[in-house]
Amino acid sequence: MQFTVADTFMIGVFKQRDLLAGHSGLGRPIQSVTVVDAPDAWQWIRGGEFVMTTAFCFKENEALLERLISHLASRGAAALGIKTERFIGSLSPKVLSLADGLGFPIISVSSERAWIDIICPIMKELFAREFGRSPDSERVYRTLTDAVVNGGGIKELSEALYSILLQPVLITDASSLIQSAFPEDLLKDAEQEFVQRLLMPRENEKACVINETPWTERFENEKESRVIVSIPGKGGPAGYWIILETRRKLDSADMSILSHACNVATLLLRQEKSARDMARRFKDDFIVHLLNGEIETRAALRRAKDFSWHLGDTLAVCLFQVDVLDEVLDKILCHMSRLLPAGTPLGIDAAGRIAAVVTCNGGPSGSSQSCQTNGLVCTTDELPSTFKTRSEALCTTVTRSVAEKFKIRISAGIGRPYRDILSIPRSYREAERALTLGSRIAAKRTLLPSVTHYVDLGIYRFFNTDNMECKEFFNEVVSPLIRYNQDHKSDLISTLATFFDCECNFRETGRRLFIHPNTVRYRLKTVERITGLTISNPEDRLLLQVGLKMIPLID
Repeated sequence: MQFTVADTFMIGVFKQRDLLAGHSGLGRPIQSVTVVDAPDAWQWIRGGEFVMTTAFCFKENEALLERLISHLASRGAAALGIKTERFIGSLSPKVLSLADGLGFPIISVSSERAWIDIICPIMKELFAREFGRSPDSERVYRTLTDAVVNGGGIKELSEALYSILLQPVLITDASSLIQSAFPEDLLKDAEQEFVQRLLMPRENEKACVINETPWTERFENEKESRVIVSIPGKGGPAGYWIILETRRKLDSADMSILSHACNVATLLLRQEKSARDMARRFKDDFIVHLLNGEIETRAALRRAKDFSWHLGDTLAVCLFQVDVLDEVLDKILCHMSRLLPAGTPLGIDAAGRIAAVVTCNGGPSGSSQSCQTNGLVCTTDELPSTFKTRSEALCTTVTRSVAEKFKIRISAGIGRPYRDILSIPRSYREAERALTLGSRIAAKRTLLPSVTHYVDLGIYRFFNTDNMECKEFFNEVVSPLIRYNQDHKSDLISTLATFFDCECNFRETGRRLFIHPNTVRYRLKTVERITGLTISNPEDRLLLQVGLKMIPLID
């Protein structure tokens, strides 16, 4: 017998006064429960869902809410539950009239009620109607819901599902990163590459679609089989259940259990992501205040301790540039936290870059006491040089590992170490300059993104390409050579740069460029004619060398 929207009032999930509109649609059947918070969430509705929302994304755009209601009704959703008190207040007559016309129930949900308080009784009733009101169905229901209601999370839900199915169970997020696995010894083999292989059929396996809501497939060959269940989420799967059928093949009753487990998993994954996002926001806010010098020393030490971070006597900033979506950025931060020394403050700066504040606790000034830079060992007498070497090695390890694991481009800039928290902004500005200039130089030379220490910028530390005088100097000395190269398909700039690299030796320059020394002389005479500078004059030669240095920095 179908479970309908009207039945939710009969079993006490809602009261009659909660029904705001769509009375004629109370007979719509409910097959599952889902929570949405995206204006285009209707795209992933397959039919029969009791949809719930805080309506946060609709609070300033009623047209989006009307569009959502229309699409939910046309796609066969059962009803829409809205926490009207939370963000939007009362619904307008226009919205209520639309729902009435579509026969699509809209139910008001108290902002004080947790989603799980609505999901659990609906799940229980669906279980009872599908499996009968037997001790077994009650046991299955309680095993799944108690794992969550009693404060559990994904791990507890996985363990509960394993205890019901008696088959190895894995759950991953959308990027196939493992969230939990049972039995626990399964984790030994559950590396990301292993899981990714499980999510796709192998060459000798056939794939069979078992259910469309939630999307469920079985991959099997003569020796083994497994079931993959897509956990619905915002904009696509929130993750996957993987059931290894080591004892028997799952039957229709098992599939129904998996369907209900998916509903709970969707909510849990959403809650855990919200908790991670909130924690990251707090950390990022602290990082921004720290980098900008907007927090005094005692408060900084106290807040760092709250995050289990360490701020020592000597500090330097390492800044990383990656161009990825937020979902991937979370995983990169997690990966980097394992590569960096324990207790290293790590977060996102105001420009969206990853910032790490590396600590080195030294002894008294002038002593040769050993110190530990959260894994970088040096003595206070040799701190600047040793820290530079070891921080470069650390950042190189981090960038290479991130680049290989996530298949992205990443570069890093490192500031000099300073001996108090209030100097962090100075190291941050240096790291920012090292990152920006180092990346530009690497890009112009068609190199992979680099790790650049501020000290290694050399003369580049004095360049400010936003300065008008700097731009005018470039336009006077270098731009004429660039235009000549473009107009005449010549090679004056590379010839001049090679000439300086060869210590102004005509013969060596010709050898490196595979041209005659007289050709080198002719090209350099052309440079002198265009610029009005004399290469044999030390002052003019310096101007040309500085101009060449500026080329990677000027667009």
